[in-house]
Amino acid sequence: IALPDGRVQSVQLFDPCRDFACFNGGTCTAPADAPSCVCPSGYTGSRCETKDGDVISRDPCRDFACFNGGTCTAPADLPSCLCPSGYTGSRCE
Repeated sequence: IALPDGRVQSVQLFDPCRDFACFNGGTCTAPADAPSCVCPSGYTGSRCETKDGDVISRDPCRDFACFNGGTCTAPADLPSCLCPSGYTGSRCE
């Protein structure tokens, strides 16, 4: 953005899909800044986590997305992320 005094200031745009993971090739869209997933053929669920025809079992990691290559584990049915080197946070964000 150009300021009135001639200086230029960078602006970081907010991406509502940045931390919203879609699974199985789903694509995040964010109309009105509300992220959701568009699922490929054969998948359903709020994040494309269920294959059509699959029996849905209780999986604590199903709706718990880990970012940046993190892996969800659920000892005692409490999901958490194992983060790769260089990443921290509850979801490796």
